Formats: sequence, structure tokens, C-alpha cells
Amino acid sequence: MKFHSTLILIVFSLLFALNSEAQKIKYKDLFPILNAKNYAQGEPQLRAFLKNPKNADHPNANLQFAYLLKLAADKLHVVRDSTALVKTADSAAIAYNRSKALVTDKEIKKNDDYYQEYYRRDLRTGEFGIKVSDIHLDLDNNIERYRLVSRKTRELAVALPKLKTTYKESNELFREIATQFETINELALSSNEQIMQQLDQLISNGQKTDDLIDDIQDIVATHPKAEFNANYERLPIANYVTDGRDIADVYEGNFQIWDYKSFAEGVKQKIAEDITDFKAALIEADKSLLNKLAVVERAETLMQAPEIPEELENQIESLDPEGLPGNILRFRKLEIAFKNLELIDEDSAFVTKQLDKVDTLYQLINQMDIIFSKIKARNTEK
Repeated sequence: MKFHSTLILIVFSLLFALNSEAQKIKYKDLFPILNAKNYAQGEPQLRAFLKNPKNADHPNANLQFAYLLKLAADKLHVVRDSTALVKTADSAAIAYNRSKALVTDKEIKKNDDYYQEYYRRDLRTGEFGIKVSDIHLDLDNNIERYRLVSRKTRELAVALPKLKTTYKESNELFREIATQFETINELALSSNEQIMQQLDQLISNGQKTDDLIDDIQDIVATHPKAEFNANYERLPIANYVTDGRDIADVYEGNFQIWDYKSFAEGVKQKIAEDITDFKAALIEADKSLLNKLAVVERAETLMQAPEIPEELENQIESLDPEGLPGNILRFRKLEIAFKNLELIDEDSAFVTKQLDKVDTLYQLINQMDIIFSKIKARNTEK
């Protein structure tokens, strides 16, 4: 019981001491310190002065406090210190609004020394003096400014994480595609429903990225604190093997972003213009070869393997010379030649002809083995 009594006594003593300290502060002594911008000494005293209920509505003390909040807000960065900036800017706007209600003609007449920064010539009358309307105009401008600082900082704090998330998704999706397919031709030739969905996602994310960048640039253009550089450069995926892998930090601003949207649109255009017809031609050529092979395998008659159309050969050479489609067609032709040779019944008496046949069969088998190895290797990679 004695301990609790002692503790209560200490608390009351501290409160009394603090209150006494605040009561000792005279504003006429504090104002010169604040006016000299000696805030290291003046700010703690100003806060203590305003904590005293008797001083809570002191007009100039509140105005000086609003100015201190303004200085604090101006030191904060719109991105790195966004949370603190919103809070401080809101407080500054509230403090200026409160000061406007407290600073009146009566206050100016009574304490004009506190408002000498507003001493100026009236353009209408030519007389020098301090007008409450000039003070209120300045306060209104600050109220509007710091409300705007708060609002635009909040908007930027929402837009930047969205941009980071969307751009990161595009980067990860592109790297996934680039890891799976070594060349753009290979990617286009392998196109299926899943790949088309991935390309559509890159395009959708790219549009979102563009829209978010536009939003951020609009926010920054109307933000009173022009500290964040919202300049963005879109880089084309010029080298599929090396480009598009790294990712910039959107919070740093003034950075270069990879144009995954244009890349995906280009691949889709290639598929539509080149690959669709190419695949149809491959299927048709393969079907023709399979039909001929089926006839030969039934030992019905010798069949000459049809030539792969020149245009298709050129496309194979251009798009994927060592790919599966071309190698499969070549393998089909060798199969037909092999089966044809098996059907030829050379007279066993002519050893030379028999040896020639065996030699030819060996060469065909060797060629088929080489192509089969390529096909198998390609399938293993996938």
C-alpha cells in the first residue's frame, strides 16, 4: 500500500513539474526563437506550450506549429516515406485550417509583430499593412497543398505496388517461356492452347502495365512534391536469348521496362501468318507419305516416295531445319525407300546385285538411325 502511494505521488509530481514548465514558457520569449528558425530549441518549447490547455487556442503558436508540420512533410520522400508523409501532410492541413479560424483581425491588431512576414503594400490603396485576407489566402493555399500531397501520395502508394506485381508477373512468365523454348521459331511451332493463353496473359499484363504507368505519370504530374521521376522507357525484346530476363525496381522510378506485350503480339502474328499454314502443309505431306508407306508395307507394289514440296522444304529450312517436323518427313521417305528395296527380289545368282542391295540397305539404315537419333534427342529435351 505504501509503495502504491509513493508511485502515485511520483506521477503527480512529474505531471506538476511538466505543467509548471509549460506555464513558465512565455510566448513573447518563444516567438523570437521560432522566428529565427531555431527549431532545435524552439520546437520542444512550442509543443510544451501548446500542451497547456490555456495555450491550446493561441493563434500564432498554432500557426507556427502548422509551419513546423509543413517543414516536416517537405523533408519526407513521396515513395520511401509515403506512410509518414500522408500522416504529416494531413496533420499540416488540419493545423493550417485550425490556424485560419484563430487568426483574426483582432489578433493581428493585438500582435502584429507576429505577422510581419505578411506586411506588404495594398495594390488597391497603396498603403502598407497586414491584412487578414492575405494571411487567410496563404493558409488556404497551404491547406489545399497538403491535402493534395496526402491524396496524391496515397494514390501513388496504391499504384506502384500494382505496377510492381503486374510487371513481375510478366517477367516471370516470359522467363518461363524462354526457358522452355530456345528460339522464337521453336516457340511459335510448339504453339498450343496453353502457349496461346500465356501469350494472351503477357499482352493483358502489358496493357495493365501501360495503363498503370500512365496513371503514375498523371499522379506525379499533379503531385506538389516533384521528387519521383516517373519517366519510363519501354525496351523491345530484340534478342530473345538475352533480353527480358532482368527486372527493374519500380520504386526507384526513371527505369527501363521490357516490352513483353509487343513481344507476345509479334509471336501471335508469326503464328497466324506463318505457322498455321506451315503446320497444315506438314500434316498434308506427312499424310501423303504415310499412305505410300502403308501400301509398301502391305507388300502390294513398289511406291516412289513423293517429294516434299519445295515451298515446304524452304519453310522447314527457315523455321526449324533440325526440328521434329522436317526430320519426321525425312524419316518417312527413308522408310518408303527401305521397304521398296526389301520388296525387290534380286536373283540370288547375281552376287554383285545382292551386295549392292545390302549396301544400299545399310546406307538407308544408317541414315534412318541418324535421323531417329535427332528425333529421339529432341523428344528427350522436351
